[in-house]
Amino acid sequence: MNFLNSIIFLIKVCLQNHCIYIISFELYTVFNYAVCCSLIYISFFFFFFFFFFFFLKTSYNIYVIIFNCNFYGYISKII
Repeated sequence: MNFLNSIIFLIKVCLQNHCIYIISFELYTVFNYAVCCSLIYISFFFFFFFFFFFFLKTSYNIYVIIFNCNFYGYISKII
């Protein structure tokens, strides 16, 4: 259950950040929102596949995925 809760937390954080961006950046944010959602699905399968290998490092991996999600959003704004 901790694993599922961490995934839900990841989705909430990512969606909340990009909802704020939608108000301020409009079209750029729609693209960033799509990138963020795709990263969420990819990270979900990543966690599901590597869950047994990184059982003790799930919290660290969640922070890495959150950083990557925001990082790609900023990169797409710059481009």
